[in-house]
Amino acid sequence: MMRTRRRDMDTIARALIEQTRLLEEAEDPLDLDSVATILEGLAEVLEATTPEEVAVLRQTLEELMESERKAARPRARVIEYYRTFLPNVGILK
Repeated sequence: MMRTRRRDMDTIARALIEQTRLLEEAEDPLDLDSVATILEGLAEVLEATTPEEVAVLRQTLEELMESERKAARPRARVIEYYRTFLPNVGILK
């Protein structure tokens, strides 16, 4: 049961991280104010994350960074996004 929950949380973590990254990189049709509003709302919700959820997010971020580093053309901007994700969404101060 615990393994299934971890896998489910990992899927959610990946989706959350990738979607917020894409929002920040979006040029059209979202304007910067809309993106900021979405990310601020997300940060507000994430303030209630449990230690277990933070651990899953942290592990998922490490996996995403490692995958990006191994890419044929690693993107420094993406790696930095992953590295700073938790403090930027207000989970870690």
